[in-house]
Amino acid sequence: MDILEKISSYRKENKAPVDSYGCSALNKNTPDERQRRFGVLVTVLISSRTKDAQTAKAWSLLDKNKLLSVPAVLKSTEDKIRKCLFGVGFHKTKSRNIKKIAEALSHEHSGDIPDSISDLLKLPGVGIKTALLVMQHGWNRCVGISVDVHLHRVFNRIGVVSTGKPEETQSKLEDIYPENKWGTVNETVVGFGQICCLPTKPRCTDCPIKDVCCYKKQQ
Repeated sequence: MDILEKISSYRKENKAPVDSYGCSALNKNTPDERQRRFGVLVTVLISSRTKDAQTAKAWSLLDKNKLLSVPAVLKSTEDKIRKCLFGVGFHKTKSRNIKKIAEALSHEHSGDIPDSISDLLKLPGVGIKTALLVMQHGWNRCVGISVDVHLHRVFNRIGVVSTGKPEETQSKLEDIYPENKWGTVNETVVGFGQICCLPTKPRCTDCPIKDVCCYKKQQ
């Protein structure tokens, strides 16, 4: 059993915040597909540099105020959106970007989110990590590995890669894993980083890959 399989097995028995508060989980019950995709995009945007619980709180306020669709955001004010996002990292910038994104989607994409990385990257506040997640969870098309702080930390710590930037980690991981595993990498390892391979005081005793982990061997 390889590293990814061991982590996947561990994650099946141990739930993480992303399982409840991730972009897919929060929007899974939205019946309208176009609205669901927009909700996925908004969720990923507000989650950047924000704890999961706060992301979920902001999402709930947006949902309560019916601000998770393009038409609703167009009719709303930036101030109303900002109040829903209070407590989220860079909430003023994100509120402004959500408003601008809704305008761009309405004018250029018939009210739906783009279905390509290149077009997603043209939207305000959307970087490669966000675009890849939105493609995966919005359009069910995984075209790359979205590397956040958890993936970057975990794969460097255990010694699978030795990189300085998330973009470098992404490139290395996409060389290591076949394309049909790319989606599993993010879904599995993010949660693992949240509950086991923590930034400080990792729970090495409970770790399913401690026998091959470079960090553990150095302790």
